[in-house]
Parts: sequence; C-alpha cells; structure tokens
Amino acid sequence: MSRHERARLSVLGINQASRVRRLLNQALSRCRGSRSETSRPAARGKMFMRFGDWSIPAKLVAVFSALVATIAATGVVVHFAVENHEQSADRTAHAHEILRAAGDAEYRLVRQENALRGYLLSGDAYYLRRLENVHRARFETQLAHLRRITAGDPELEAGVRRLTEAYGDYRRRVIEPVERLPSSGVARIEAAGLVRPDGLADRAIEPAEAALAVLTRQAEARAAREVGVQDRAAAVARSTLVAGVLFSALLTVLSALWLSRMIAQPVSRLSAAMDRVRSGEGFHPTGATARGDEIGRLTRAFDAMVVDLDRRQVSLRQAMEDLTVARDRAEAASVAKSRFLANMSHEIRTPLNGVLGMVQAIEMDQLSPRQRERVGLVKTSGVALLALVNDVLDLAKVEAGRTDLTIEPFELLDLLEEVRGTFQPLAEAKALALVVQIAPDAAGAWVGDRARLRQILSNLVANAVKFTDHGAVFIDGGAGGDGLRLVVRDTGIGIPFDRQAELFQKFTQLDSSPTRRHGGAGLGLAICRELSALMGGSIGVDSVEGQGARFEVRLPLSRAAASVAA
Repeated sequence: MSRHERARLSVLGINQASRVRRLLNQALSRCRGSRSETSRPAARGKMFMRFGDWSIPAKLVAVFSALVATIAATGVVVHFAVENHEQSADRTAHAHEILRAAGDAEYRLVRQENALRGYLLSGDAYYLRRLENVHRARFETQLAHLRRITAGDPELEAGVRRLTEAYGDYRRRVIEPVERLPSSGVARIEAAGLVRPDGLADRAIEPAEAALAVLTRQAEARAAREVGVQDRAAAVARSTLVAGVLFSALLTVLSALWLSRMIAQPVSRLSAAMDRVRSGEGFHPTGATARGDEIGRLTRAFDAMVVDLDRRQVSLRQAMEDLTVARDRAEAASVAKSRFLANMSHEIRTPLNGVLGMVQAIEMDQLSPRQRERVGLVKTSGVALLALVNDVLDLAKVEAGRTDLTIEPFELLDLLEEVRGTFQPLAEAKALALVVQIAPDAAGAWVGDRARLRQILSNLVANAVKFTDHGAVFIDGGAGGDGLRLVVRDTGIGIPFDRQAELFQKFTQLDSSPTRRHGGAGLGLAICRELSALMGGSIGVDSVEGQGARFEVRLPLSRAAASVAA
C-alpha cells in the first residue's frame, strides 16, 4: 500500500469518526428536544406504554443493545483516531528521514567545499582524493536516497530536482575544473582565488545550499504538521474513550436502576404479597398494573387468584359455619339417640325378658306336640330379638363413649374354651369341627377386658359357624410383637374381594337380597371393629371366595405377672 493510499484511508477514518460523533450528537440533541417538548405528551405516553408492553427479554435486549452500541461507537471512533495517529506517525518518521538525509547531504556538501579549499590552498592531493572518493560519493548516495524517499511527492521531488541541478552546476563550474588542474604551478595558485569569500565557489554552491534549506524547511513543516495531527488524534482518542467510558458507566448505572425499578421492585412486592398470603395475613391484591410484559401479566394473574381465593375463603368460611351448625345438630341428635337408647334399654329388655320367662314357664306345662312347637318358635324369636336389642345397645354405647373397660388378668385358654363351649352345639348340629389352638408363646395369662374379648370372639365364631356348611372352624391364639393376636378362620363360603371393605360397616350383609339364607342385622362385625379400636387394637380380614375366611384381631395387651387361679 502506497503512502498516499494510507493517507487517504486516514482521511476516510477521520471522516467516519466525525460522522459517528455527529450522529451521536444529533441523537442526543433530539433526545433533549423531545424532553423539552410539551405539546405531545400523548405520543410520548403511547411510546412509553408500548415499551412497557414489551416482554422482559426484549427490554433487556434493548438496554444491553444500547450499551453495546455505545461501546461499539466508542471503539470505532478510538480505532480511527489511533489509526490516524499511526499514519501520522509514519508520515512524521518519513519527514524526519528526509531531514536526516538532507542534513547528511548538507554535511557532505560542506565537506566537499572544505576539501576543495584545502587542496587549492595547500596543493596536497590528499584533499582532492577525499573530495572525489569520499565526500562526493557519499553526497551522491544521500542525493539518491532523497530521490527514493521523496518519490510520489511532487513538492519534495521538485526540491530534490532543484538540489540535483544546483549540485550539477556547482560540480561543472567548480569541482571539475579544479580536478583538471595540475597539482603544482601557477595555474593552481591562480585557481585558489575561486575559494575566496564571494568567489566563484561560494556563488556556485549557494543554489545547492538554498535547495537544501528549502527541502529542510519543507520536511520540518511537514513534521510539525504531522505532530499536530498526532496530538489532535490522541486528544480525540482520549476524549472519546473517556466520554465512552463515562457514558457506558452512566448507562450501566441507569440500566441497573431501571432494572431494579421495572423488574426487581415489582417482583419483590409480588413476593411480599405471596408471603402475606402464605402466612395467613389475608388476601390483598397488589393492584394490577397497566404493563403488558410478563410481570404485568403475572401481577394481574396473582391479583385475580387473590380475589378468587378471597371469594373461596368466604365461601369456605360460610361452609364451615354451616358444617359447624350441622355437626352441633348431629351431636345433639346423637346425644338424644344415646339418651333414648339408654332410657329405653330397660323398658325394652324388661318386658322381653318377661315374655321369655313366661315362655319357659309354659314349656314346663303339659303341652301337645303342636303347642310345644309353637312355644319353641316364640322362644327362638324372642331370643333373637333380645340379641338384636343387645347389639344395638352395645353399639350405641360404644359410639357414645359410654362403654367402660374392665382391665383384669385372664387365662387365654379358658376364654377360648368358653367361647367354643358356647357354640359347640351349633357346630355339632352342622357337623362342623370347632377347634381351639394356642401357640406356645401365647399360653398363660394376659391382662385385658375379658368380657369384651369374649364378645368379639363370640361374634366372629357365630359368623364363622353361620357361613360354614362343611369342614371346621378354628379359634387360634398367638403372641405378636404388638401384643395378643386372636384369629378365627373357617372353611366356609368365603367373602368376595370387592365386598371385604364393607364388612365392618353397620347393617351390612353379604347377601342383602330378600331370599337370603342367613339372617342377622349386620351389627356383629361393626361391634367387633368398635371394641377393637376401643382397646387400642385393630381387626382385619383375609378371604378368597369359596375357600373360607380368616379374621385377625390384634390387641396391644400385656402378659400377666402370674397365672389366674381356676
């Protein structure tokens, strides 16, 4: 690349930097002018509203794009200023090179003049040899160097041509005639007059010296001009860099403040509102903003949610009040029911026991077979009715919390044998085996409510005998990690899997059809569940239809310190 092309690029760089600065100044002027306008507030509000409707990523991109654009503009201006400075430095170095070459040429020109004067005054051939072989050769070398380094610059080329022509004239008029003179004789002595002040030599060398002086002044002027260009370029770079850094810092601070006001503060307010909702301080909307970005939509959605939660809270509070009223009414009804059952238990069972007593008395009379059969039917129905009344009363007492437990030691084997003895006639009537089994770790005395345990086992064994036509019924006792385990299992009809969850509900029968084979009110298993829970235990069932059923009662009972005397 030639020096003129580099200078042209430098000028283009300066022009581009100036254009960028001018555009920035115009933009700033327009911003200041738009702030000072008061006749267009609606347009400004619309513009800001449009910006507020931007999404958060778009806003962040816009802010950081402005920051990047500022940094890029600063970099472009500084780049062109630095490039201009470097190009000017190159031109300054070129001017200094011309100055050095011109100075060397002037020095060699003076040395030629001195050697010529020394030869003419002394006649010593040494001066002539120095003139021809050293000073003139080096001068011509510097002259050729000047031609090379000024090539392409018309002004400097003209100065070098003038120097070349002046030196050629000086050489033809002075040096060459002296070189042709003999080393001694009158002619050399007469020629010494050439070097007198204002002589031919001085007059002949003056054009060359003047040409060198002009060339030197031109180079010095160019060097001084380029130094000024460098100073201005450095000043532009410094001022642009400082202004860019300050503007970038200001834009960064303003962006941080803007982000805090536009994003962080609304999010903090929304988070505080969520904390208030979570802590139960109430449902207070934040106040939906007109922003159309994600935060505005989130705030409006939160406010809508808060309003909906508040409405639901009111509805829930009303529902809770209604439920409280209904619960109070239900509790009052339950208390009334319990009182009724407690009060009516004596009135119900006393006449019933009287009827059964009269039936037993009638059985002792002389009756015909038909009369005895009818009395037997009355007795059977009365016993069933008495059992049903007892079950209803027991369940009512448990649900009302009026059932007391009698904790005392008892022998497990005696309890199981007593239950077996009660149901042995029923089992024998159906040709069923009724088997009692006690694991070795469960034998001995336990501490608990023996009467309630007998009631639970009686209900379970009664159901097992009722629903078993062939095989056997087993009453097992065992010890577990949580206390006593009582198991009643049979080889009867079993229980469908989809009906097992309903077994322990009140008034539930496996066969609820009008033609069912097995009677009962469906209270036995419900009483077993309530009594097991009353003693801190649980009851469960495991059955496969057609393969029998297995009921297991787990009770947290402890072992007695000693066996119970029979």
